[in-house]
Amino acid sequence: MMVARLVAVLAFFDFFRQLVNLSIFTICFTFSFAAIFTSELWRRAKRSLGRYTGHIKINTERLYYSSTPNLRYLTLHSVTEG
Repeated sequence: MMVARLVAVLAFFDFFRQLVNLSIFTICFTFSFAAIFTSELWRRAKRSLGRYTGHIKINTERLYYSSTPNLRYLTLHSVTEG
């Protein structure tokens, strides 16, 4: 009777240990997947917002707004600095 009780207790603790390991793995996997998915969404959102709202370029002295990344920035930069 004592051996059967000891085996049952050890089996319970072994099951509990495996459950904890599985839940830790699940939590880590979920957070890493969420971080990758969120960064990908943020990258796509920035790219699509950049098409419609323009790009903000930060210089050491001034903040420039340009709807096309290269041409208007260079024009504003040369006009304001030159």
